[in-house]
Parts: sequence; structure tokens; C-alpha cells
Amino acid sequence: MLRLAIAVGVLAGIVQLVHTPAERPVEDLFNALARGDVTSLTVERPGTGTVTGQLLVHWDGGLRPAYSHYAYSTTTDLGGPVDGVEQILEAVEHSPADVAVVMETASLLPSGLQLHVGGLGWFAALLLLIGGRQPRLATKWAWFWFFVHLPVAPLAFVLLEPTPMWRTDVQPARPRRLTGGWAFLLSWLLVAVLATFVPGYRELFPV
Repeated sequence: MLRLAIAVGVLAGIVQLVHTPAERPVEDLFNALARGDVTSLTVERPGTGTVTGQLLVHWDGGLRPAYSHYAYSTTTDLGGPVDGVEQILEAVEHSPADVAVVMETASLLPSGLQLHVGGLGWFAALLLLIGGRQPRLATKWAWFWFFVHLPVAPLAFVLLEPTPMWRTDVQPARPRRLTGGWAFLLSWLLVAVLATFVPGYRELFPV
């Protein structure tokens, strides 16, 4: 039951991640607008008394929403006045897609306590790895490196170790398990392969 609960937590964390905006360079916004990938745009506008600062811009249209910052200044100290929203709106006009633009004077920063379900699932799986029985397929160090480099590794661990979740019999450990050093190299290789060949992987899990 504990392994099942952790698996559900990790899956719920991935779903939450898909809906959580990722910070991107503002150049990514201009590139996405040029490709026609952006469907909606929310721009934070300065409130009363704002002289200078970095304001937020949120956009949707990819696998995961994103946000960035643009410069705003009414002073001449840094070559101003500067309002980066003008460049953003110009890019919207030239985008091949219809983009819904919303201007907000309220802060776009999230407020209140943010519960990261995936992080809790990852930590619970790590505690199970440390305090549980010896894994069957790889050493604990090997699984640790997979945990560090591959966000879906905790899900694979609770499903497969030390016995596949769908089996009730206890299976002995393999005579030759994957060790930590090889797992460190293999996990980096898997990250490169996934980021290169799996659509949306780099967007969901920036590397």
C-alpha cells in the first residue's frame, strides 16, 4: 500500500508539473510567438508609483505554461524610459496564431503555500530506498543516481523494487546488479536521449 501511495503521488506530481508555469528566457516567448505556438498571454503591468522593475509575462500554448520577465522603467538612469511590453505586443501582432492578451495590474506571483505533490512523492520514495530492503535490479547507489537525474525513476523504483508490485512472491536479487558508477553514466545518457528524442520532455523537465 505504501508503494502504491508513492506511485500515485509521483504521477499526481507529474500532472501538477504539467500545469505549473516554468521560468523561461523572454526570447523563448518571442520564438513561440513567431511559430504560432502561443494561444494566450497575460502581462503584468506596473501599479501606481512603480518607477522601475522586472515585470512578469505568462503564456500558454505548449505542453507546459511558462513565464518570464520584461524590463520596465520610467527613469533615464539606465537608458530609459523602457517598457518591454511594446516589443511583446509587436510580436503578438506578427504571430500567425490568434493570441488572447490580458493586462493585469495585480501581481502574477503565486500567493499562499504551494504544495508540490511530486516532491513529496520523490522524498517518500527516497526514504523507502534508504530504509527498505536491498533492491533486486540495481544497488541503492544506482537507484539514487537515477532518482537524481531522471524524474520518473521513483515511479519505476516503487513499481519494480524489490519485487514487482503486481507479484506476491519474493524474488531474489540478481547475481550481478547495476552498480552506482555505471548507473551515474547511464542516467546521464538516458537524460540526453529523452531530451533529444521524446517530444515535450525538455519542456516538462528542463535539463
